[in-house]
Amino acid sequence: MRISAGCQITYDCLQPTPMLLMISPHPSRLPVLVGPHETRFDPPIPARDYLDGFGNRCTRIIAPIGRLVISIRLVVEDPGTPDAVVPAA
Repeated sequence: MRISAGCQITYDCLQPTPMLLMISPHPSRLPVLVGPHETRFDPPIPARDYLDGFGNRCTRIIAPIGRLVISIRLVVEDPGTPDAVVPAA
């Protein structure tokens, strides 16, 4: 089964605003992604990615004055089997 996922977030900033985004799939999930997955910015701005202490991909930006649209789209290949039930979780 293929699952399409993504988001679009719009900000209106009154001044340059530092932001830390965590909207990318965890690196452990990369093998099940179908095709590209990239974060897009409108207007285009520089972005710096890094992995945090838990292995999450984080994106650091400085949002410009005015409207910024952040979006990501991806497709995941999933076998459709139920997740394991962990009673102690």
